[in-house]
Amino acid sequence: MTIGLDLDEVLADFINNFLAYYNDMNKTSFKQEEIYDYNVFRVWKLPKEKIMKSIYDFYKTPYFENIKPISGAVEGVEILSEKHELKIITSRQNDIKQKTIKWIEKYFPNKFSQTYFTNHFSFNGSSSKKSEICLSENVDIMIEDSPEHAIDCASVSTKVMLLNRPWNKSNKFSKNILRVQSWEEIIKNIK
Repeated sequence: MTIGLDLDEVLADFINNFLAYYNDMNKTSFKQEEIYDYNVFRVWKLPKEKIMKSIYDFYKTPYFENIKPISGAVEGVEILSEKHELKIITSRQNDIKQKTIKWIEKYFPNKFSQTYFTNHFSFNGSSSKKSEICLSENVDIMIEDSPEHAIDCASVSTKVMLLNRPWNKSNKFSKNILRVQSWEEIIKNIK
């Protein structure tokens, strides 16, 4: 079976490091539990371009360099890689492709056959849909945290496991989307 995995908030704990950076730079005290939409410019009622610039600035800091894996992700990927082909399908921008590949190889060496960047919220180039990659790569299951990407992938008949996060709790989903609470539950459902 071919399994697609989102990177941020499925494999990498991006949001907590970004919030630490943003809070330090702006003397704020935002917490993950308050992020009801992963597009934080909507939560904070700020211009999208301002948040994009903050994210691009974050990429140049130790906060970004020191992102850790999500609890259970390293062990879960190890288990899944024994019987399945794994591919990362991330919204990250092409601008940080090399840093991202380096991070993946540090924590998940030789576990993924391919990494695809859809280049969302980029200042450079166009973006693509995760569903297009799921179709072209015959992805059977996509592990995701974004409600928008989950719906997009499910629309092309890819089964989606949606890792429960504050920004996806209020959504109702189709039968192709299964909400899961943890990596342990992901493994249990795939087995």
